[in-house]
Amino acid sequence: MMRAFAFLFALLGILGCRLVDPAPKGRSPLAPLVISPDAIALEVFSVPAPLGDPQMAALWTEVDEQPLPADLRATLAQNGLRAGIVGNTVPDALAALLKVTDERISADDRSLVPIEAEEGIALTVMQPRIGERRDLVTSPVHEQIALFRHVDKQVEGKTYRKAEGRLALRVFRESDGRTRLELTPELHHGEFKSRVRGSDGIMILKQERQMELFDELKMSAALAPGQMLLVTCQPDRPGTVGHCFFTQAAGDKPMQKLYVLRVSQARPDRSFYDAPADNSEPVASDLRP
Repeated sequence: MMRAFAFLFALLGILGCRLVDPAPKGRSPLAPLVISPDAIALEVFSVPAPLGDPQMAALWTEVDEQPLPADLRATLAQNGLRAGIVGNTVPDALAALLKVTDERISADDRSLVPIEAEEGIALTVMQPRIGERRDLVTSPVHEQIALFRHVDKQVEGKTYRKAEGRLALRVFRESDGRTRLELTPELHHGEFKSRVRGSDGIMILKQERQMELFDELKMSAALAPGQMLLVTCQPDRPGTVGHCFFTQAAGDKPMQKLYVLRVSQARPDRSFYDAPADNSEPVASDLRP
C-alpha cells in the first residue's frame, strides 16, 4: 500500500499536477460569459406614463429629432409617432421618468438589478448580432382595432382583429465607430397558422400570424457612445399607428409607453480573435410572409 501511494505521488510530480485549490466563497470558479464577437450589448427601457403627461412633453423639448430625415419626421408625426436622440447628458425629465439617481454601482452589482421595477419600468438586456432581427413587443393584443394609416398623402383605414404591435430591431456598426439602430413597425394580427419556411436548404414549420408591415415608418439612427434613441407616440393622434403601438388602457386614464434604447457595449475586446469588418453583411435575416 505504501509503495502504491509513493508511486502515485511520484507520478503526480512528473506530470506537474497539483491539488485543486478550493474556490473562494461567494464566487463561481467558472469564467464569466462574454458576448459573441459580432454581437452588440443593448439595453431597452420601457417607461409608462399617463397619456399627455406634462413631464413627457417637457422631455421632448430636450430631445434632438433632427438626425432623422425631415420627410420621415413628417410621416412619423402623421402616423402618431415620435423619435429622437439624447446625448451623454441625461435630461432631467428623462432621469425622473427612469427613476435615475446619482448613486453609481459596480459592474458586478449591475447584473443584480431587477428587470422589473416597482414603478412599472421594464429593462430588457439583449445581445443581437450584426443584422440579426429582434422583436420588441410594444403593445398588448387588441381584440379589435381600427387603424388609420397615412401613406403618400392618402389616409387608409382598416380594422384588425387580435392585433399586436411590434418593432423589428436590427443593429449595425458604422465605420466611424457609431452603432446604427433600425426599427420597423409591424402589426401582427389574426389567428396563428402553420407556415413552412426555408433557409439554407432547411424547411421549418412555424406558427405565424398575418403581418402588416409599415416600411415607410422605418426609423434608422446612428448612436455615438452614451447616446440613446427614444421612441413613443404623439398623445393627440388617436387611431394612428403610434396609439396602437404605444398606448394601452389602465383604469380610467390611458397610458403611453416610452422606449429608450441604449448601446452599452458596441465593440467587444478584439485582442484574441480576428474581428469581421464593420460593414459586414447581416448574419441573419427574417423571412417575411
